[in-house]
Parts: sequence; C-alpha cells; structure tokens
Amino acid sequence: MKTSIQALVASAVVAIAGGAIAAPQSIGFTEVPLDSFSSSNMIIDGYRFSPTCHIDKAENWPGSTDGIAIGWDVDACDLHHNENYLGIKSWSGFAVGALYVDRAGKPFDLMSFTAIGFDYITGPGLISSKGGSALFSMTSGERREFSFTGDEWTGIEWLVLLNGGGAPNWWLDSVTLNSVPEPTSLALTAVAAAAAVGRRRHQRRQN
Repeated sequence: MKTSIQALVASAVVAIAGGAIAAPQSIGFTEVPLDSFSSSNMIIDGYRFSPTCHIDKAENWPGSTDGIAIGWDVDACDLHHNENYLGIKSWSGFAVGALYVDRAGKPFDLMSFTAIGFDYITGPGLISSKGGSALFSMTSGERREFSFTGDEWTGIEWLVLLNGGGAPNWWLDSVTLNSVPEPTSLALTAVAAAAAVGRRRHQRRQN
C-alpha cells in the first residue's frame, strides 16, 4: 500500500506541475480609483501594481473591452510620486513612467496584455526579473494584444511596464497573468489527491 501511495503522490505532482491547478487570470482595472494622480500601490486579484509616480484611470476609453484603461507617466511626478514604489527606489531617475507588477515574491507567468496607442508612439516597453525585454511600435488609437512565451516570461518574480514621460504613450486595457503553484502547495495537493484515491480504494475493498 505504501508503494502505491507513493506512486499516486508522484503522479499527482506531475499532473499538477503540468498545469492542472494554475489558470491564467485576465485582470482589468475597474478597481483602480478614478483619479488623475493615484500615487499608491494597489492589489488586484493577488497581484501588486506599483507606479513610480501615479496611475491615471480612463473611463469609456475608445478601444477598451470594458471601457476602462490605465496609463502612467512622470508628469507632475515631483508632486505626485509613489513613496512606496516597489521597484527601483530612485523614481526621479526615470525618463519614462514605470509600473511594477509582482505577487509579493511568488512566481508568475506573463501571458499577454492588451494595449491601446495614444497621442505619440514610441512603443510600450517592458522588462522581467529573468532578463526579458521587449519594445513594440504602435500607432495612435491602435488596439493590440501582445503575447509572451519563453523562459524570460515564465516563473518571473516581477515585471516592469514602461510608458511615456510627459503623457502616457499607451494605455493598458488588460493583462493576463498565470500564478505558478509553489512546491509546498503542489506537495500538499498531491498528498490530498493521493489520500482521496486511497480512501476510495479502501472503501471499494470493504464493500
């Protein structure tokens, strides 16, 4: 019986690690306060969003799926900056706005995000904790979904999205992230799954 349980635990771990638990989350920004200078960290669906300066929220934004989009820049950053920014602390050293995203130290995958081009375009840029780097060109008013694959975008600890200086070059409609199960959670779930199977087998034998 012990060998059988061990085999069940191993198979359960393999199944879970293969993606049986984690599911991608598409995150919108309806929870963000309607404020042109919202300069604080926010937690949305377990993820932390931290601007260097401030986040601007737009309602009824053209091209947005739900009418809500957010932008960030360094305009008036001397007056409206985030003192609790979670990334590099020297916010004044940025020529562009930055939005830091993480799960408080827990790994996650960047799957995709949807951007809407604005006034002038230099392209949304982003970097990840595993060396991922990307820069895209967009036209004003264009709505595009950018997808990501590869080691530099999976199991990352943080993500930084870059934006305009005096005004947002682009607006973020939504972002799709995938939380990576931690090894402890995997093991506990595997043991629970194996125990449930073991109980069912024991009950069938008794019947």
